[in-house]
Amino acid sequence: MTVPPDTPVGDAIALLEKNVYSQLPVVNEGSVLGVFSYRSYTRAVLAHTKKAPAGKPFNPLSLTVGDCMAESPRFARVTDLFTHWFEDLERHDALLVGDPNRLQAIVTAHDVVRYLYRVASPYVLIADCEFSLRAIIRLVITPDALATCAQQCLAE
Repeated sequence: MTVPPDTPVGDAIALLEKNVYSQLPVVNEGSVLGVFSYRSYTRAVLAHTKKAPAGKPFNPLSLTVGDCMAESPRFARVTDLFTHWFEDLERHDALLVGDPNRLQAIVTAHDVVRYLYRVASPYVLIADCEFSLRAIIRLVITPDALATCAQQCLAE
């Protein structure tokens, strides 16, 4: 999902909320110009509020997505090691995958956490099983008896 730079911020925020997104690429004529996010919107509102003439209230909904674009994160390739993405994820909360004229995806820090959880879960489960077995062994045998059993097994 992308938005053009002239999209009113209210419409862009509604899209973020409806789709449970944190970022929207801002695209003009098929080329990515930047990214709109809650963070970029907040920064733009603060900057415009500081510039507003005294006594004249600033309406944050008068902004367009183009007024609020964040510096575009670096484009990454699907084949990149994701450890190379950490700096951009920390700085922008997202990373664009593809290139400016062919955006394939946005990877967020949350996406990386979900991926790592999925990869690590079996190993965490194995560790939990091992800790449980150790606890059971401690309940049924003394350390000295366990050492004697281990010595007998190793001797044979």
